[in-house]
Amino acid sequence: MRQQHHRPRPKQQQKQQQQQQRQQQQQQQQQQQQQQQQQQQQQQQQQQQSIETRTIFGRRGEEPSAADIVQLPSAATAAAAATAAAAAAANCGKRSVTTAATATPPPPPSAAATRAAAARAAGATAAATARAAAAAATAAIRAAAATRAAAAIAAGARAAAPAKQQQQQQEPQRQQQQQQEQQQQQQQHLVVEAGPFGGNFIFEKTVAVRHEALVVREARLQLQLDELQQQINK
Repeated sequence: MRQQHHRPRPKQQQKQQQQQQRQQQQQQQQQQQQQQQQQQQQQQQQQQQSIETRTIFGRRGEEPSAADIVQLPSAATAAAAATAAAAAAANCGKRSVTTAATATPPPPPSAAATRAAAARAAGATAAATARAAAAAATAAIRAAAATRAAAAIAAGARAAAPAKQQQQQQEPQRQQQQQQEQQQQQQQHLVVEAGPFGGNFIFEKTVAVRHEALVVREARLQLQLDELQQQINK
Protein backbone atom coordinates (compact mmCIF):
# COMPACT_ATOMS: atom_id res chain seq x y z
CA MET A 1 0.00 0.00 0.00
CA ARG A 2 2.87 2.38 0.82
CA GLN A 3 4.46 1.73 -2.55
CA GLN A 4 1.20 2.51 -4.25
CA HIS A 5 0.83 5.61 -2.09
CA HIS A 6 4.34 6.99 -3.03
CA ARG A 7 4.07 5.98 -6.63
CA PRO A 8 3.56 9.08 -8.82
CA ARG A 9 0.40 9.32 -10.71
CA PRO A 10 0.51 8.91 -14.48
CA LYS A 11 -1.29 12.19 -15.07
CA GLN A 12 1.22 14.15 -13.03
CA GLN A 13 4.10 12.54 -14.91
CA GLN A 14 2.51 13.47 -18.20
CA LYS A 15 2.03 17.06 -17.05
CA GLN A 16 5.62 17.31 -15.90
CA GLN A 17 6.88 15.86 -19.16
CA GLN A 18 4.71 18.25 -21.13
CA GLN A 19 5.97 21.20 -19.10
CA GLN A 20 9.57 20.12 -19.62
CA GLN A 21 8.98 19.73 -23.33
CA ARG A 22 7.43 23.18 -23.49
CA GLN A 23 10.37 24.65 -21.63
CA GLN A 24 12.80 22.94 -23.98
CA GLN A 25 10.86 24.19 -26.99
CA GLN A 26 10.83 27.72 -25.60
CA GLN A 27 14.57 27.57 -24.95
CA GLN A 28 15.17 26.29 -28.47
CA GLN A 29 13.01 29.06 -29.90
CA GLN A 30 14.87 31.65 -27.85
CA GLN A 31 18.21 30.31 -29.03
CA GLN A 32 17.02 30.33 -32.64
CA GLN A 33 15.81 33.91 -32.27
CA GLN A 34 19.13 34.94 -30.76
CA GLN A 35 21.04 33.27 -33.59
CA GLN A 36 18.82 34.96 -36.19
CA GLN A 37 19.33 38.34 -34.54
CA GLN A 38 23.09 37.83 -34.45
CA GLN A 39 23.10 36.85 -38.13
CA GLN A 40 21.03 39.92 -39.03
CA GLN A 41 23.36 42.17 -37.07
CA GLN A 42 26.40 40.66 -38.78
CA GLN A 43 24.81 41.13 -42.21
CA GLN A 44 23.91 44.74 -41.46
CA GLN A 45 27.39 45.49 -40.19
CA GLN A 46 28.99 43.85 -43.24
CA GLN A 47 26.76 45.92 -45.53
CA GLN A 48 27.64 49.06 -43.63
CA GLN A 49 31.36 48.28 -43.87
CA SER A 50 31.12 47.68 -47.63
CA ILE A 51 29.24 50.96 -48.08
CA GLU A 52 31.81 52.82 -46.01
CA THR A 53 34.67 51.22 -47.91
CA ARG A 54 33.17 52.33 -51.22
CA THR A 55 32.53 55.78 -49.82
CA ILE A 56 36.06 56.21 -48.50
CA PHE A 57 38.11 54.58 -51.26
CA GLY A 58 35.77 55.00 -54.26
CA ARG A 59 36.73 58.62 -54.91
CA ARG A 60 40.41 58.70 -55.66
CA GLY A 61 41.97 62.04 -56.43
CA GLU A 62 39.32 63.98 -54.53
CA GLU A 63 39.53 65.63 -51.16
CA PRO A 64 37.59 63.70 -48.49
CA SER A 65 34.57 65.61 -47.30
CA ALA A 66 32.63 65.54 -44.04
CA ALA A 67 29.94 63.34 -45.67
CA ASP A 68 32.55 60.61 -46.31
CA ILE A 69 33.49 60.28 -42.61
CA VAL A 70 31.45 57.49 -40.99
CA GLN A 71 32.09 56.35 -37.44
CA LEU A 72 32.05 52.59 -37.04
CA PRO A 73 31.00 50.95 -33.76
CA SER A 74 33.81 49.57 -31.63
CA ALA A 75 34.09 45.93 -30.61
CA ALA A 76 32.86 46.64 -27.05
CA THR A 77 29.83 48.56 -28.36
CA ALA A 78 28.93 45.78 -30.80
CA ALA A 79 29.27 43.10 -28.09
CA ALA A 80 27.13 45.15 -25.68
CA ALA A 81 24.46 45.64 -28.35
CA ALA A 82 24.40 41.90 -29.10
CA THR A 83 24.07 41.07 -25.39
CA ALA A 84 21.26 43.60 -24.93
CA ALA A 85 19.38 42.24 -27.95
CA ALA A 86 19.74 38.68 -26.66
CA ALA A 87 18.45 39.73 -23.23
CA ALA A 88 15.47 41.54 -24.77
CA ALA A 89 14.59 38.51 -26.89
CA ALA A 90 14.85 36.25 -23.84
CA ASN A 91 12.56 38.53 -21.81
CA CYS A 92 10.00 38.69 -24.62
CA GLY A 93 9.94 34.91 -25.04
CA LYS A 94 9.51 34.02 -21.39
CA ARG A 95 6.20 32.66 -20.18
CA SER A 96 5.04 32.07 -16.64
CA VAL A 97 5.50 28.39 -15.98
CA THR A 98 4.89 26.92 -12.52
CA THR A 99 7.68 24.44 -12.26
CA ALA A 100 10.60 23.75 -10.00
CA ALA A 101 13.08 23.71 -12.89
CA THR A 102 15.10 26.93 -13.31
CA ALA A 103 15.49 28.62 -16.73
CA THR A 104 18.87 28.18 -18.37
CA PRO A 105 20.93 31.40 -18.82
CA PRO A 106 21.49 32.69 -22.38
CA PRO A 107 24.60 31.34 -24.04
CA PRO A 108 27.65 33.63 -24.23
CA PRO A 109 28.59 35.29 -27.53
CA SER A 110 30.01 32.82 -29.99
CA ALA A 111 33.55 32.89 -31.32
CA ALA A 112 32.26 33.98 -34.74
CA ALA A 113 30.58 37.04 -33.21
CA THR A 114 33.78 37.91 -31.35
CA ARG A 115 35.85 37.58 -34.52
CA ALA A 116 33.33 39.69 -36.44
CA ALA A 117 33.48 42.40 -33.78
CA ALA A 118 37.29 42.37 -33.89
CA ALA A 119 37.23 42.58 -37.69
CA ARG A 120 34.84 45.54 -37.53
CA ALA A 121 37.08 47.30 -35.03
CA ALA A 122 40.13 46.68 -37.23
CA GLY A 123 38.26 48.00 -40.27
CA ALA A 124 37.22 51.12 -38.38
CA THR A 125 40.81 51.74 -37.29
CA ALA A 126 42.13 51.27 -40.84
CA ALA A 127 39.48 53.60 -42.27
CA ALA A 128 40.24 56.28 -39.68
CA THR A 129 43.96 55.97 -40.42
CA ALA A 130 43.34 56.30 -44.17
CA ARG A 131 41.17 59.38 -43.66
CA ALA A 132 43.80 60.99 -41.43
CA ALA A 133 46.55 60.26 -43.98
CA ALA A 134 44.46 61.72 -46.82
CA ALA A 135 43.74 64.87 -44.80
CA ALA A 136 47.44 65.28 -43.95
CA ALA A 137 48.46 64.83 -47.60
CA THR A 138 45.88 67.38 -48.73
CA ALA A 139 47.09 69.89 -46.14
CA ALA A 140 50.72 69.36 -47.23
CA ILE A 141 49.82 69.88 -50.90
CA ARG A 142 47.96 73.09 -50.10
CA ALA A 143 50.82 74.40 -47.98
CA ALA A 144 53.34 73.66 -50.75
CA ALA A 145 51.14 75.39 -53.35
CA ALA A 146 50.77 78.44 -51.11
CA THR A 147 54.55 78.56 -50.57
CA ARG A 148 55.23 78.35 -54.32
CA ALA A 149 52.68 81.09 -55.04
CA ALA A 150 54.20 83.37 -52.39
CA ALA A 151 57.71 82.75 -53.78
CA ALA A 152 56.55 83.54 -57.33
CA ILE A 153 54.89 86.77 -56.19
CA ALA A 154 58.02 87.80 -54.28
CA ALA A 155 60.25 87.02 -57.29
CA GLY A 156 58.00 89.04 -59.57
CA ALA A 157 58.08 91.96 -57.17
CA ARG A 158 61.89 91.80 -56.95
CA ALA A 159 62.17 91.66 -60.75
CA ALA A 160 59.80 94.58 -61.23
CA ALA A 161 61.39 96.74 -58.52
CA PRO A 162 64.53 97.81 -60.52
CA ALA A 163 62.49 98.67 -63.60
CA LYS A 164 60.06 100.69 -61.53
CA GLN A 165 62.90 102.44 -59.73
CA GLN A 166 64.62 103.27 -63.01
CA GLN A 167 61.37 104.54 -64.44
CA GLN A 168 60.94 106.80 -61.41
CA GLN A 169 64.50 108.05 -61.82
CA GLN A 170 63.99 108.76 -65.53
CA GLU A 171 60.67 110.51 -64.96
CA PRO A 172 62.26 113.95 -64.21
CA GLN A 173 64.44 113.66 -67.33
CA ARG A 174 61.38 112.86 -69.43
CA GLN A 175 59.51 115.83 -68.04
CA GLN A 176 62.52 118.05 -68.70
CA GLN A 177 62.70 116.84 -72.32
CA GLN A 178 59.03 117.60 -72.80
CA GLN A 179 59.53 121.08 -71.42
CA GLN A 180 62.47 121.65 -73.76
CA GLU A 181 60.46 120.48 -76.75
CA GLN A 182 57.61 122.77 -75.79
CA GLN A 183 60.02 125.70 -75.47
CA GLN A 184 61.52 124.90 -78.88
CA GLN A 185 58.07 124.80 -80.43
CA GLN A 186 57.22 128.15 -78.85
CA GLN A 187 60.47 129.66 -80.12
CA GLN A 188 59.83 128.30 -83.61
CA HIS A 189 56.36 129.82 -83.51
CA LEU A 190 57.85 133.18 -82.58
CA VAL A 191 60.39 132.90 -85.42
CA VAL A 192 57.56 132.27 -87.86
CA GLU A 193 55.70 135.33 -86.66
CA ALA A 194 58.72 137.74 -86.57
CA GLY A 195 60.91 136.27 -89.34
CA PRO A 196 62.55 138.70 -91.82
CA PHE A 197 62.13 136.36 -94.78
CA GLY A 198 59.12 135.11 -96.67
CA GLY A 199 56.49 132.95 -95.06
CA ASN A 200 57.21 129.87 -97.18
CA PHE A 201 60.87 129.71 -96.14
CA ILE A 202 60.04 130.13 -92.48
CA PHE A 203 57.29 127.49 -92.68
CA GLU A 204 59.58 124.94 -94.31
CA LYS A 205 62.31 125.65 -91.76
CA THR A 206 59.86 125.23 -88.91
CA VAL A 207 58.55 121.92 -90.28
CA ALA A 208 62.08 120.58 -90.67
CA VAL A 209 63.02 121.50 -87.10
CA ARG A 210 59.87 119.93 -85.70
CA HIS A 211 60.44 116.78 -87.72
CA GLU A 212 63.99 116.53 -86.39
CA ALA A 213 62.75 117.02 -82.82
CA LEU A 214 60.16 114.28 -83.27
CA VAL A 215 62.78 111.90 -84.67
CA VAL A 216 65.07 112.55 -81.70
CA ARG A 217 62.20 112.04 -79.25
CA GLU A 218 61.19 108.80 -80.94
CA ALA A 219 64.77 107.52 -80.77
CA ARG A 220 64.99 108.32 -77.06
CA LEU A 221 61.72 106.58 -76.32
CA GLN A 222 62.88 103.54 -78.26
CA LEU A 223 66.09 103.40 -76.22
CA GLN A 224 64.11 103.60 -72.98
CA LEU A 225 61.83 100.80 -74.12
CA ASP A 226 64.82 98.64 -75.04
CA GLU A 227 66.39 99.18 -71.61
CA LEU A 228 63.17 98.30 -69.82
CA GLN A 229 62.76 95.17 -71.91
CA GLN A 230 66.30 94.03 -71.09
CA GLN A 231 65.72 94.53 -67.37
CA ILE A 232 62.48 92.59 -67.49
CA ASN A 233 64.14 89.72 -69.35
CA LYS A 234 66.87 89.53 -66.70
